[in-house]
Amino acid sequence: MRQFPRFHGVSSSPSPRPRTGYPERLLIYHAGTAKTVFIGCLKVTTIFLFAFSSLVVAPKLFFAEEPARELAVAAFIGGAIPILFVTYTTSPFVSYIHLRLPHYARRSHEMLLRYAKTLPAEAKLEMSTMRFTGQPRINAVKAHELLEESGRFGVANYRRRANDEGSWGRAKRFYVAANAGSARVSGVWEDVRRCIRKYPLANKRS
Repeated sequence: MRQFPRFHGVSSSPSPRPRTGYPERLLIYHAGTAKTVFIGCLKVTTIFLFAFSSLVVAPKLFFAEEPARELAVAAFIGGAIPILFVTYTTSPFVSYIHLRLPHYARRSHEMLLRYAKTLPAEAKLEMSTMRFTGQPRINAVKAHELLEESGRFGVANYRRRANDEGSWGRAKRFYVAANAGSARVSGVWEDVRRCIRKYPLANKRS
């Protein structure tokens, strides 16, 4: 039987690509699971309360044998107030912040911290808030678009700059707690926040 020569050290599978230290989308801020779940449940509860008062209680009072229209209106307004209040006060709440990293900043911990401390103005952040239904909403924001400013009676501490084009329908206010929580790498959000504070000064000088 004819035998074919064997070739050693040759593999048909492609060589693996070198791994980077961090993902392209890095978690730098987490508000906490308990707080996020509580606000989500609160939003859903107000929705059910409004649905019950406006679809069950109010029509029953309005179309009763002896109509109580004032009570029907009061039931409708009473169900609407909680959902409006909760939506207004909790919509700026940020549960997660992810930072988009360039390839060189993903290689090592030192390169990541260097990138965070000298964050470019065009760096991309993804700030996750919640819709009034409790579903997550991802807001893509550039670093220079954020301005540290209190608003909504203290329930927001960041504002998206009003002169951005195409900002209709996007979140304008955000609330980020001082503690970064269980972030992937500690200290990155603090460096990013310090860089954000410098952008207004640079814009005033220009």
